[in-house]
Amino acid sequence: MRLLNRTVTNYLLFSGLLVLLSTPVFYFTVQHLFVRAMDEELKAHKAEFEEVAQDLKTGDDLRLYMVMNNEVQLINTLHTPTRDSIYSDQSYDSTLNKEVPHRILRSGLNINGKAYELVIKESMVSNT
Repeated sequence: MRLLNRTVTNYLLFSGLLVLLSTPVFYFTVQHLFVRAMDEELKAHKAEFEEVAQDLKTGDDLRLYMVMNNEVQLINTLHTPTRDSIYSDQSYDSTLNKEVPHRILRSGLNINGKAYELVIKESMVSNT
């Protein structure tokens, strides 16, 4: 009986230690994979916009596209940014009535000979 109690105690201690050590590793691994998936989604949105941008001929076309796709913004710039940047930020979401984390992609584009900075913002919180 003593051997059984000792074995069970050792098993419980080892299992508890394993759970305590593996939980943070699991959390950060899942978070890293989620952020990478969001980044790939942002890059796909950029590629989709680049295809659509070829058909946008006037400023009205651009404004209409941005109204229909509220996660996309075009900002007039003097110089086109040469590198894409992706980062996380917090912004207020009026539907949830609180600050929500977002992943943001900033990229430079030339549309009809004008320099623009493309900003695509994607929420990291599901609205469903």
